[in-house]
Amino acid sequence: MRKDIGGVGTLKILVINGPNLNFLGIRDKAVYGSEDYDHLVGMIKERAEELGIEAECYQSNHEGDLIDRIQ
Repeated sequence: MRKDIGGVGTLKILVINGPNLNFLGIRDKAVYGSEDYDHLVGMIKERAEELGIEAECYQSNHEGDLIDRIQ
């Protein structure tokens, strides 16, 4: 069930992930863990669904792409 926020509609969030998060689960597992980026996205989307909100995840290694995505 999606949550209606004060008659405005469904709450939507955009999770911006920057450079190198695509290396989760690959690089320096002792520091960053063994779960990969897709696992992180799955956890975010699962929790968002439990809360009745819509979550979109975006990752780029290019800062310009990140800025373009939010403008």
